[in-house]
Amino acid sequence: MSAANLLCFPHAGGSSFYYERWRSLFTARNIDLHIAPYPHRDRRINEPMPKLVQELAEDLYMRLMSELGGNYVTWGHSMGAIIAYEVTKRAIERLGNPPILFTVSSSSAPCDAQFIDTKTLVTPDGIRRVLRRYGGVEEAALVNRDFMEYFTPILVDDMMMLARYEDNQPAVLSCPLLLLEGSEDTSRIAFWEIYTSATSEVRFYPGGHFFITTHAREVAATISHRLSALTPKHSPFKLKSLRVE
Repeated sequence: MSAANLLCFPHAGGSSFYYERWRSLFTARNIDLHIAPYPHRDRRINEPMPKLVQELAEDLYMRLMSELGGNYVTWGHSMGAIIAYEVTKRAIERLGNPPILFTVSSSSAPCDAQFIDTKTLVTPDGIRRVLRRYGGVEEAALVNRDFMEYFTPILVDDMMMLARYEDNQPAVLSCPLLLLEGSEDTSRIAFWEIYTSATSEVRFYPGGHFFITTHAREVAATISHRLSALTPKHSPFKLKSLRVE
């Protein structure tokens, strides 16, 4: 397979800091990792998070357009999978260029992806309950006032954006799906299978929502192995609409 860009879309509250460690795991010369530059963190710390997922997807599509024009792979974890889906729809519709592979980890499908427990985001204790439920943040950080003062506005804005999400233009993607899930997670990942006209593969790993932390090497190896078996498509594709009952 020729070189491909691996476009990584972080989870709610996530940033490049968490995913930079993955760069060393994708050592193959044909994989170039790019982390989607979300607002309200990293170099965009002073930019507000959009209110709607579709607005964020439009922003990221414009910023990643050069990578989306060639051979690329998407990988979204949790909320990141929904953002990757919306960005991918735009790449197919406007560039006629689907990803070689669309990878999902720990995310329910777009028809089932809203965050509904918004009342827990009102108080610091409620936010800690959400973080303990999903994992991904160490207990020492949860009781660190400086960390929580920095992190809480980012997380709340991300989760509220996801709470507003509606897949108002459901679509079938013309690319294979790789669906990764923790055996103890509650995400309904299998529903993603209706979102592709190509093949889908489901892999389970021990652990919960953030199984990717303890099984990083295995996950990277799975994505790399799956890519090695694929042949990039260069012909244009048309986005098909999907009717979700």
